[in-house]
Amino acid sequence: MITYSNLTGLSISYLKNIFNEAFSDYTIPMQLDEKQIRAHLESNDFDPKLSIGCFDSDKIVGFVFVGHRDNRLYDAGTAVIKEYRRNGIAREMLEKIIAKMDKSDEFILECISTNSRALKLYESLGFKRKRHFVCFKLSNGGQLSNDVSLGSRSDITKSYNPSWQNEKVEANAIIFKHGDNILCVRPEGSVYFSDPDLVLINHALKQIGKLSFTNIVSNSELAGLLYKIDAAVLAEQEEMSYENN
Repeated sequence: MITYSNLTGLSISYLKNIFNEAFSDYTIPMQLDEKQIRAHLESNDFDPKLSIGCFDSDKIVGFVFVGHRDNRLYDAGTAVIKEYRRNGIAREMLEKIIAKMDKSDEFILECISTNSRALKLYESLGFKRKRHFVCFKLSNGGQLSNDVSLGSRSDITKSYNPSWQNEKVEANAIIFKHGDNILCVRPEGSVYFSDPDLVLINHALKQIGKLSFTNIVSNSELAGLLYKIDAAVLAEQEEMSYENN
């Protein structure tokens, strides 16, 4: 019997297992360990009460992980395991989330640009495309510069209109500064924000060994610089928004 419920009371280990099963054959296959799924959920302000799962008896077969900040909701992962797809489960889960939104709420998500089936689903529900994102990766190379110093959280501004994943600067962030420009990066190399400054990028790359740039606006100066230095393109995504007004 198919039922729907929020995700309160489910362990990180349980959520990890269903996440990995559902995303194992995704456009970009994802397999996260327990530490990684915990970090993913925490960094996106996961709210199990707003999230939803589809259950067949006591087995979860689909889910939408929802993050929550102020009057904004964020889709931190939607998936249905393979044998239950094409049955309208994803639509049903999203409709249930939308039905509970307040009038001032906004629901944000990203969708891989080549995933035409998912894009059609989101658009049919009323989501509109806002920005086109590119995800890049750099490894090896780089050079240290005496002109780069360590900055502080006060050097970061929100004027650059970051994506959901890049707007929350965590306590362990490393902040490099070159003149008035900054680069903010997690210790494992995931960049929150960087001004289009090659000196900063090279310095951070040399120190950390690899850098990944998630959800960079495709027509931005930073994207132009990353294309110019032949950074590897991992994916392109559409930022989409449902506004309940």
